[in-house]
Amino acid sequence: TPALAPGSVPTEALPLVEPVKLYLNGAELAAEDLLFAGASPDFPGLYDLKIRLSPSLASGDLPIQLVVGGASTAENAVLKG
Repeated sequence: TPALAPGSVPTEALPLVEPVKLYLNGAELAAEDLLFAGASPDFPGLYDLKIRLSPSLASGDLPIQLVVGGASTAENAVLKG
C-alpha cells in the first residue's frame, strides 16, 4: 500500500511501498519495464499500473498476475490484446 493515511484522498501519484512483481504470460516483467504502481491522484481506492511491453510480445489475451508484498491478483486475470 502507498504511504497514505486511511480515509485520505491522494493529491499526487503515490508509489506502493511494498515490493511489486508482475508476471505476463508466465514470465516476470523486468523491473525497468514496471514504470509505476501506486495510488492515483484524486481517486481514492484507484490504483494505477504503468508497464512497458516488448514489441515482440505475442498478440491476443495474455495471462497476467500482479504480486504486491504477499498478495496476488486472481490466477485467471488476463491482459486483453
